[in-house]
Amino acid sequence: PYYIGEKRLITLMMKMDADIVVMTMPDLENYHIKRSYVKKDVEYVYVFHGLGSVHMVLRKGALDHYDTLLCVGPHQFEEIREIEKIYKLPMKNLVPCGYGVIEKQRKAFLNMQIKQNKRPQILIAPSWQKDNIMESCLDELLRRLLVLPYDIILRPHPQYLRHKGNHLDKIKYTYNEYIDRNLFIQEDFADSASIYQSDILITDWSTIAHEFSYVTLKPVVFINTPMKVMNTEYTKISLVPLDISLRNEIGVSLNIDKLDELVPIIKDMCAQKNEYKEKIEKILLKYVYNFGHSGEAGAKYIIKSLMEKKHVNRMQ
Repeated sequence: PYYIGEKRLITLMMKMDADIVVMTMPDLENYHIKRSYVKKDVEYVYVFHGLGSVHMVLRKGALDHYDTLLCVGPHQFEEIREIEKIYKLPMKNLVPCGYGVIEKQRKAFLNMQIKQNKRPQILIAPSWQKDNIMESCLDELLRRLLVLPYDIILRPHPQYLRHKGNHLDKIKYTYNEYIDRNLFIQEDFADSASIYQSDILITDWSTIAHEFSYVTLKPVVFINTPMKVMNTEYTKISLVPLDISLRNEIGVSLNIDKLDELVPIIKDMCAQKNEYKEKIEKILLKYVYNFGHSGEAGAKYIIKSLMEKKHVNRMQ
């Protein structure tokens, strides 16, 4: 591996001389990172770094300049083909791959010595977009949860702490009597034990929901804060984004004005943890290709493509 500074990266990509370039960065060609100017037949391969749908959480045209996409699941296949049809784009090479991050996290989870909580542990882990849980309804959540015999872990998004750390200081002051008793505020993100050991996650539109649920097979309470929409034209695609459709499959979505229903929902989830485990396992296998073997699937495609290019070059 080599580290290349951002400014030099621009020049490097313009002068790229390779058969295949594998990237996890969307918006190739749309901004400062371009396809090669010196070699026009480079195959650009995109690896997804999320489980969600492509037409809402990525910018319009974010994948248009890739040749090949290593898809996480069948939903991305369907979405990309419809995008190509609507916008009259050339068909990309779509490869059933999977999602290695979840596999790695599941393996770590299974190998962990999970402590048995004396009482249910609830993790609150919001996103950091505008009007997220921290900004819109945290006080209402804590007011309902802190009177219960639960441990509450508050894990703000790292970017939220970076930009609005003073808000967290106010929260600490307001809830000082609960801190380190049944309210624990996590600012060290190197340790993921709190995620794995929690019984239920409360979030808004954060992608942590899928990772928590698919790794631990535990349910999520989704608070319906304003949606995170990167592509305002996503409704042109007839398919409902997975980020929306799965909210009531791997858990329960709840409007901010219905927070009085939160405690009964959480108690019900705790009582039905085995049912949720079976249900989430089925959803995982339905929406994620090659679970446990995604690396092999991706590598086989890349090696096959390289061999084909080598054969073509010999013929020429």
